[in-house]
Amino acid sequence: MNHAFVICAYKDSKYLEECILSLVNQNNPSPIYMSTSTINNHIKNLADKYNLELFVSKDETSIANDWNYALKCTNFDYITLCHQDDIYNKNYSVYIKKSINKNKNFSIICTRGSVLKNGKEMKYIPELIIKNILNIPLTIPYIKKTYFARKFSLMFADAICCPTVTFNRIYSTNLFDNSFVNNLDWEAWVRISKINAELIHIPKYLVTHRIHNNSTSIKNIESKIREKENYSIYRMYWGEHVSRFLAKLLRLSELRYRG
Repeated sequence: MNHAFVICAYKDSKYLEECILSLVNQNNPSPIYMSTSTINNHIKNLADKYNLELFVSKDETSIANDWNYALKCTNFDYITLCHQDDIYNKNYSVYIKKSINKNKNFSIICTRGSVLKNGKEMKYIPELIIKNILNIPLTIPYIKKTYFARKFSLMFADAICCPTVTFNRIYSTNLFDNSFVNNLDWEAWVRISKINAELIHIPKYLVTHRIHNNSTSIKNIESKIREKENYSIYRMYWGEHVSRFLAKLLRLSELRYRG
């Protein structure tokens, strides 16, 4: 199976080793690599400890540049971009590889993601329930391969949990746009949803996404960067007034993640 994990390492995250271990302990292992634009002893030492090949980007540091580099630094056809703060269920690669074997004509594969906040894992909070509902069309036979199903997942909120995504390399060249600071993943899904390729959703919780006060998402929510970018995405589907309403509503939901 031509699948690999690439961990996007940034500065000195204290959670990086836990992420690495969750990939090392997969029931159906895939090769693991690390990429970074902020090389330091913490990252180098962990790469050496777990015998991981480390790729160092020379591009200017940004989330878009870092992710685009991670997608092209290996020769694998199917790549999971692993977020350094997050934890991957030991069966993640089992389900991903089953999906790849069933359908090669896909753009991305995603799963459900739980939230880890203040040491507590949460699956059944309103935000995740809404995302699960928005992803239902992606699991219904005869509908799941349609543009409607892909659009429905994205027009009300970003229902695709970014750390869970495995990419098909042929659709992923320079995928992420530097003009977005926070919603570069959502904007990428909107573009990729228009490709005539399936967006596969596995309705199982296979990644735990860590929320903490130093995360980029929390900082962007508090600075209102995220609200502005939410509005920009909504304008791709809705008129001005509906877009502003949805952006305000989504911000109220996102503020729950603080603390």
